Amino acid sequence: ITYLGVKEYGDAEVNVISTSIGYTQKTITFKTGHDSTSAKIYLYRPGSTIGSAYVDDITLNTTSAAAPRPAPYPNKTTNSGFETGDLTGWSGYGVRTITNNGYLSTYRVQLDPNSAVEQIITGLLPDTEYFLSGWVISGNQGDPVYLGVKDHGGLEQNAGYGWNAWKQLVVHFKTGSTNTSAKVYGYRPPNATASPGYVDMIELRQAQ
Repeated sequence: ITYLGVKEYGDAEVNVISTSIGYTQKTITFKTGHDSTSAKIYLYRPGSTIGSAYVDDITLNTTSAAAPRPAPYPNKTTNSGFETGDLTGWSGYGVRTITNNGYLSTYRVQLDPNSAVEQIITGLLPDTEYFLSGWVISGNQGDPVYLGVKDHGGLEQNAGYGWNAWKQLVVHFKTGSTNTSAKVYGYRPPNATASPGYVDMIELRQAQ
């Protein structure tokens, strides 16, 4: 078994599997996120698989000569990258500390176990699709950090990641028919080890 896949492009990871003993062309179609300008493509051979695999002529193309993409809607969060050096605009609970070594920036927020940063975003449109994005990294492999949204007129939505390398998480949601606000958050569960998790660049934008 050999996998061809793509990830870190602003949406869920996708891949295809080849089990052929001869050359076989595999194709994946994907769409980048609204504010994503890169993607990671990969080939993967599981450790439990016997023998070697061979790959050649990997290409990445646009599906059409699309018109220039319109500028994204503005970010709705305040102090999304914690570049004020403090928690301006954010509430929450537990132990929350601003530290250095943010994702492509100076600062990030450190969340100890059972800690969260939260922000209520107002001025949203009812019955409208939005997406929440943010970069997370775990201080201990296997202990997740979550990015999520709630109190928007629908079910709470979140995504988690528990690896010691930065990863962008994206959460899509739709406001209720009369809802014009939402609460976004970064969260480190209480069942994590003593090692903290980190969150940076939490942004909320209207979907295009």
